[in-house]
Amino acid sequence: MVSTFGAGIRYDNSTIALEHAVKRHYLNTIVNGKLNQINAWIYADETYQLTKKLNLNLGVRSDIYNFNFKNYTFDTASGIAFKTIVNPKLNLTYNVNNRIQGFAKSGFGFHSNDARAAISGSLQNTLARAFGNEIGATFKPTDKIIINLAFWTLALQSELIYVGDEGIVEVAGRTRRLGMDLAFRFELTHCLFLDADLNINRGKLADEPTNANRIPLAPTLTSIGGISYKKPNGLSASVRYRFMGDRAAIEDNSIIADGYFLMDALIKYKYKNYQVGLSAENILNSTWREAQFANESRLREETVSVNEIHFTAGTPFFAKLNIGYTF
Repeated sequence: MVSTFGAGIRYDNSTIALEHAVKRHYLNTIVNGKLNQINAWIYADETYQLTKKLNLNLGVRSDIYNFNFKNYTFDTASGIAFKTIVNPKLNLTYNVNNRIQGFAKSGFGFHSNDARAAISGSLQNTLARAFGNEIGATFKPTDKIIINLAFWTLALQSELIYVGDEGIVEVAGRTRRLGMDLAFRFELTHCLFLDADLNINRGKLADEPTNANRIPLAPTLTSIGGISYKKPNGLSASVRYRFMGDRAAIEDNSIIADGYFLMDALIKYKYKNYQVGLSAENILNSTWREAQFANESRLREETVSVNEIHFTAGTPFFAKLNIGYTF
């Protein structure tokens, strides 16, 4: 039996602001406040070897949150709130042989992304509980290749969606997700490595009709990967890609947020305490959209508003030289 116990604490001090501006000229303030947030936790973890091949892992974690928000725009919205939550987990691993390991995992977690709602009490389940399950296996067909395959589900008690124009979040209700993860690692030589990760999933709003139950902007197909040359000293380099598929921007899938495929590169040389490197983003200079939201808007010449995609243009080709010294 192996036992692990631990505790931790985290403090965040943040300014939360949203201002209305036209062509960088300030018009008015929509949201303005200061957040002081403390998260403290304790956990216990126990691993039992049930047989030579089967291991059982049990754990539990307790989190305590202290939200303190000062609203400079509306002082009545200021306040302090305490929230607590306890989450257990259970994991099983089975070593078929030295090349294959199967696993099954289950546990509770939580989702929180707006301390203001916890203070005002305007939203239920501000520490929305999540319940996840995963089953899969890790394969090592050769000493140089590792493949991990997992199928998973995730049920969330309450999905919170950010409303960009108002600087708030709104409740979308319960959500369910079903997905598959595939990871691949290949050591081509002692210093050349190939890797790729693929995720496929489908999420839905559990309490909505099938023709309007998409989770806005939830990814359905993503992948990252690349090839890397690594040495402790001397030359190292990598070329990597990022892919995100098209996804629904609103619940009925009538507006689509465009996906993208990007490639980045890095090369650096290290000698003793010195390092020089060159990094480049979007080396194909692709035109892509970063943040995307479906919102209503009306141009000056339009008589009625239109619900359409509003987006932040993605970074074009960008290169950066860096020089470092370690001491």
